[in-house]
Amino acid sequence: MIHLGHTDGIDSEYLAIVERSLENALQRVRPLEVYVIQIDGWFDYKWQGFSGTVMHEIAVWRHDLSLPPFHPSRVLSQAHFVPSEGSSYESSHAKPLHITQASSANLNRRVTNVSSSAVFLWYSRTDENSDRGSLMVYTVDQNESSGWYAAFKRNGAWRLTQIKGASRREIEEIFLAKTGIEQIVGPERG
Repeated sequence: MIHLGHTDGIDSEYLAIVERSLENALQRVRPLEVYVIQIDGWFDYKWQGFSGTVMHEIAVWRHDLSLPPFHPSRVLSQAHFVPSEGSSYESSHAKPLHITQASSANLNRRVTNVSSSAVFLWYSRTDENSDRGSLMVYTVDQNESSGWYAAFKRNGAWRLTQIKGASRREIEEIFLAKTGIEQIVGPERG
């Protein structure tokens, strides 16, 4: 398992949700690479599958997933891991995934071009004062990509409020078993 550590100001309950999501993805795929990216601020479900824009106006979503075009100024951290002995992973250097470029240049930055075996996880920076969080996981296995998005709201405890790209049952299996999320509420997208 990869522990992201307790960075200053990060809500520990939310971090447990992120780590559980990562652990679940690693168990399902056993990838050769893992990327974990922390994003400044909450992001919504529209980022799942979003590839970029054409002519600054036409938004493009693709089934063959590309790197979501987060501006580098929103990336607070990027960690990269590779397998080590047994079933663990160790930190490794990697080039930044999010670079300054025109949005249309991102349309062909497919995750399968980055790696043929990887888990990519983006999560919002969520501190003790935040009342919402977001999480997105893409997996690449034998050059086939898939991904999902989940949004959370805190009203006392964290609650899953939105899903895109996965079934409600799949998300329940990930979160309800070990994270203490009270219940799933709100509409399912996907």
